[in-house]
Amino acid sequence: MEQTALHFLIDDDAHALVDRLKAALPVGSTLAISHGTPDFDPEGLARVARIYAEAGSPIRLRTQGEIAAFFAGWDLVEPGVVATRAWRPDPRHRRRSLHLRGPGPQALTGPDHGPVARAPRG
Repeated sequence: MEQTALHFLIDDDAHALVDRLKAALPVGSTLAISHGTPDFDPEGLARVARIYAEAGSPIRLRTQGEIAAFFAGWDLVEPGVVATRAWRPDPRHRRRSLHLRGPGPQALTGPDHGPVARAPRG
């Protein structure tokens, strides 16, 4: 599991790092990441990125497609590259999520994507 670190790798070395990690994992392993994205709130996340940069810790937000590229050659687990909150949400917690962003489909979006993928067999 790679949580909340990849967006601190601001150059293209992030993909090479994940490729090395994937190569070291046995067949059938799963890899989960959480990665900041501008897909749902470009202006809000641009402000967040500026705050991090001003604090000396720049981040790179990546789009859904850029995040999906981390899993090249692996099998994405359904529902794929979606907002972390929308990844198989527990219906018992849906009401609380709706209060965070208001009613409607936007309630299950957030500042990040949270895909999971499985290493292909043989």
